[in-house]
Amino acid sequence: MPRGKPLRPLFKASLLRQLLAISLAAAISLPALAQEIYNDLASRPSGRIYFNSVTPKSKWELVHRKYDPKPTTIWGMLYLPENVQGRVPAMVISHGSAGVQDKDTDRWVRVFNQMGVAAFVVDSFGGRGIANTMDNQSQLSPAANDADALFALKLLSTDPRIDPQRIGQIGFSRGGHVAMDLVLESFRKGVIDDDARFVAMEGAGRSP
Repeated sequence: MPRGKPLRPLFKASLLRQLLAISLAAAISLPALAQEIYNDLASRPSGRIYFNSVTPKSKWELVHRKYDPKPTTIWGMLYLPENVQGRVPAMVISHGSAGVQDKDTDRWVRVFNQMGVAAFVVDSFGGRGIANTMDNQSQLSPAANDADALFALKLLSTDPRIDPQRIGQIGFSRGGHVAMDLVLESFRKGVIDDDARFVAMEGAGRSP
């Protein structure tokens, strides 16, 4: 039986590679387009909230505002207490080197909500493509965690459901150091221009 001519491919390999690259780019960009980045919370959202922070390379950069002003999009989960009238206090929760841990956030979100306090769990790693920093703290300066908490404070201060004069911060391990840093006015001024500030709390942080 005579052999037929070999079938010619419908597409050249180079074209297929280009189409694949375009498909991958579209798949990556679609989630970014779908997410809304909040500059304020006037619309009263809840759940996962995307917002912009910055990524200083050191605490010196943060304090002196010498960091790259290019925004870094991160997110936090906002949990509001039920059946509460009027504006409520809020707590920003900063995670440790392992990232956001359910064992910590579930406990403290429940405790605060039962007290009538909103809880905003900030994820400083996810938006920066970091799983954890347990074996390599140099992946992200702790100053970035400080900045994230301060930008979270600014954001929560715009929420009509939250009392801007009663926003605190609690952290675990690496996040506990955030609580200690943000007691200092120099750190606050690294991000905030107005009078927004965390209220003082005692014993919030734990060291590694």
